[in-house]
Amino acid sequence: MANLNKELNNYLANLNVMSMNVRNMHWNVVGPYFTALHLATGKIYKALSCQIDEVAEMMKMQKMEPLARLSDFVDAATIEELEARDYNEYDVMDNFAAGGQELMKQAQEIRDQANDDDNFLVANKFEEYLCCYAKMEWMLRAMKIDENNVEEDD
Repeated sequence: MANLNKELNNYLANLNVMSMNVRNMHWNVVGPYFTALHLATGKIYKALSCQIDEVAEMMKMQKMEPLARLSDFVDAATIEELEARDYNEYDVMDNFAAGGQELMKQAQEIRDQANDDDNFLVANKFEEYLCCYAKMEWMLRAMKIDENNVEEDD
């Protein structure tokens, strides 16, 4: 259980950093896809906020102590914080895809470990998260603009 506590805290840290990264891109997105990406990133960071709360509450139900300080989240996270700057559609999609892949990888490991420990509360919740990430990944791929096929004005 101690190892699961550490893994859940690392995941919680990554959720918090990812949430702030998505919020940063939400505030700073620029370009022709501003409206669509501003709305999409708003929905995503709200979903991540719900997951943060769910994971912390799940940890408390399991008699674990979730991290709660910003400095602890940054120290424990494997997802890097993004700087405050303008982000175009490629930046948003690439940064979201990278963070999403890390969360998905961690969620799979936690689900598998929880399954091995017969901890079905955690295993089932993380199975839900994996479905959510798969859908987000599909939606991002569907939005991805092929910059090689963009016509430029002469």
